[in-house]
Amino acid sequence: MKNNLILLLPVYNDWISLNQLLKDLDKKVLVKNKVRLIVVNDKSNNKIQISNDNIKYFETAIIINLKKNIGNQRAIAVGLYYIKKNFYNQKIVLMDSDGEDSPKLLKKILFNSNKFKKKIIVVNRISRKDGVLLKIFYEIYFLFCLIIIHKFIRFGNFSLIYSDHLKKIFIKNDIWFAYPSAILNSSIKIKNMFAKKENRYAGLSSMNLLKLMNHALRVIVVFRHKIFFNLSLYNILFLIIFKINFWGLFSIILSFCFVIINYGYYFKEKKKIPNNFLSSIKNIKKIK
Repeated sequence: MKNNLILLLPVYNDWISLNQLLKDLDKKVLVKNKVRLIVVNDKSNNKIQISNDNIKYFETAIIINLKKNIGNQRAIAVGLYYIKKNFYNQKIVLMDSDGEDSPKLLKKILFNSNKFKKKIIVVNRISRKDGVLLKIFYEIYFLFCLIIIHKFIRFGNFSLIYSDHLKKIFIKNDIWFAYPSAILNSSIKIKNMFAKKENRYAGLSSMNLLKLMNHALRVIVVFRHKIFFNLSLYNILFLIIFKINFWGLFSIILSFCFVIINYGYYFKEKKKIPNNFLSSIKNIKKIK
C-alpha cells in the first residue's frame, strides 16, 4: 500500500492528551503528506475516545488494540512490525502521545528527512521537566552509556524512520527491549536533532526512579557483549596502571556482577519475545 507518511502513536489511558496532540498537529503538513494515523492502544483501562474532528485531516486512521498491557517500548515494537508487514516505501514518524514531544517539530523533522536521505531522524532532549532526582539519574545514565557502550543516547521515541529500515531492525529483535537500542545497534545512519522536553497536556507522568532504572537496563542490555568487552578492557588497564589492590579487586567484582545481571536479564526477557509480534494484537479498528 502506498502512502507518503505514517504517524505512529502508542497510548495507554491518556486519550485526553492524544486528542490534544492530534489537534495541535500542523494541518497543512498532514494534508500535504497524506498522513496515515496508527494508534497502538496498550490495553488501556479507560474507554477509547478520539474525536472525529481531530482525525479529519488524516488520509486514514486505525487503532491497534493489544491483548494485554505490554509497556510503551513493546507497544511500539508491535506497531512497527504491523507497518513492516503491511506497508512499503513509507516514512514513519514515531511520537509519544502525552504532549512531551512537540508537534511543532514535525515540519522540521520532515525537512531533515528530505535533506538527509535514508537517515533515521532522532530528537535528543536538551532539557527535561522531571524532578531533581530523575534528572540526576538521567545524566548518570547518559554518561554511563558514553563510557561503557560508547553510545550517545539522549533520545527516546520521537523520531522518523523509513519502512525500509524495519527489516534490518527486526533481525535481532532488539526492539523488544528498547527502541533507541534497536536503532543504534542496527548500524543505520542517524541524523540528530535537539529540542527540549515539553510539558504534558494532562495528568502527571507515571515515570519514577524504579521505572527509569528498568528502562535504562532494557536499553543497555542490548549491548551486553560490548559492555563485557569494555569493562574487561578497563579493568585490565586499571590493574596494569595501579597494580593489584583493594580498589582494583573491588572494580573487578563490581564489573563481574554487573555483567552477570545484564546477561541474566537478557535471557529472562528473551523468553518473552513472541514468535510473531502480531500475536499481541487483539483487533484492529478503522476509525477513518
